[in-house]
Amino acid sequence: MGTRIPVDFVEVLFELNLAGDSEKMFTSYGVQMVPGSQLSLALAQTFADAYQAHLLGLSGSGYSLTGVYLNGGPDDTGPQASWNGSYLTPTTDPATPSNTAVLLQKRTGLRGRRNRGRMYIPGPPDGLLDARGQINAFELVTYQQSAANFHAAIEAFGGVVDAMLFHTTGPAEPGVPPTKITSLTVASVAATQRRRMRP
Repeated sequence: MGTRIPVDFVEVLFELNLAGDSEKMFTSYGVQMVPGSQLSLALAQTFADAYQAHLLGLSGSGYSLTGVYLNGGPDDTGPQASWNGSYLTPTTDPATPSNTAVLLQKRTGLRGRRNRGRMYIPGPPDGLLDARGQINAFELVTYQQSAANFHAAIEAFGGVVDAMLFHTTGPAEPGVPPTKITSLTVASVAATQRRRMRP
């Protein structure tokens, strides 16, 4: 297997919780750091503040950001740091079911599925979507600005070189290097996760 997260790169995991639901949800973003940068509680807090400021309001009421976990390369053996707290969504509108999400598309400017990534924001506010899952056109503009602001905030952090897309590697394609994320765009149709129904 190749290295998915090289040295001086960091996977940022955002932990979300919905009141009354014991199952935690995670979404992630990748970054390249200035060589020798230290991962710390303060850095994790900075990522938490960016998520709170720009993306947390995309989830309906009852959602909160409760953790940010920094995993440095190489892969799972590098430095780590975390923040644990509780930032509540400012949205007061009820959330849609938790298997519904706003889909943020990580664009790299390169062709091919490998060069596109995804980030899911769970439980968009009820009333945001029509019967076909389309996001209200007016809100889509607002959400797009929020996504762009989040991406810009991440890239403006001290110590961050670029936002990066990590690639799954294997024997056939070992050591595929991360690709720079050039933009973060909001899909006009909500994403859904199928759940197996149990008797």
